[in-house]
Amino acid sequence: MSRLFEKNPSLITKLYSPKSNAFLKVGKRGRGRRDTRYVAGIALDESLNVFIADAGNLRIQVFTFEGYFVTNFGDRLLLSPYAIAVRDSVAVVSDVLRRCVYKFDGISCTKVIGSDWREIKLPMGLTIDVNYDIYVADAKRNSIVVLNENMRTIREFGQNELKTPRDVKLQENNVVVCDNSTEFNVHIFNRRGDLLKDIIKLKQGNGPLFMCIDKFSNIAITDKINREISISTFKGKTFQLWFTSGRPTGIVILKDGTIVRANFDLAVVYFH
Repeated sequence: MSRLFEKNPSLITKLYSPKSNAFLKVGKRGRGRRDTRYVAGIALDESLNVFIADAGNLRIQVFTFEGYFVTNFGDRLLLSPYAIAVRDSVAVVSDVLRRCVYKFDGISCTKVIGSDWREIKLPMGLTIDVNYDIYVADAKRNSIVVLNENMRTIREFGQNELKTPRDVKLQENNVVVCDNSTEFNVHIFNRRGDLLKDIIKLKQGNGPLFMCIDKFSNIAITDKINREISISTFKGKTFQLWFTSGRPTGIVILKDGTIVRANFDLAVVYFH
């Protein structure tokens, strides 16, 4: 099991050792009710239940932290679930083929589709804040679209700075965006949408897909094309490069340093 540990108590930077063997594997490739195929985004709730965007079976799968199957949902609605974010009893899912965002609250489902200029057109990564506002990386609008808890667009930003935003996460008062087609692959905005700085240059040809931020503000990015995961400080210095045997997609780092990552090809989620 990989953990974070301090290289030097005076430094903020933490060091991962993610090359060790996984201590848990969730999911099994297949078409059965408890199986997964082509795993994309993942999310964990406060109880550490694992929510998996099962792009192959067109649904969301839910497992306990120990790997036991709980339930699935969205199988009659989703056409290509891509990213998922969870807060309390609310789950939001982007669907790249339907070009819409779904909000599930356990009772009902609300759908937002890109029907006019104010709404999303090609949703990729997303996240949800404490006010239940939803931040969506829109790869066609080349921007971040923000929806309120009623799924209404309340603002948009990044049109001049972003080209193909793939994922978006929140860090304190900052909005962190992973972009696939600009010189810098990560951009930092404030909540109003003002660009603060550009950080992290990945090597040419990278295909960054998903991103997460740990409690120390280190940024982990998965690269499906080059089959690697990079981990950088919030100032943009990459201190860990981890090559994987399969194509990595969704990633989450827990408060204790446990790395949870999805493998697109094997359709499983690993815990390190």
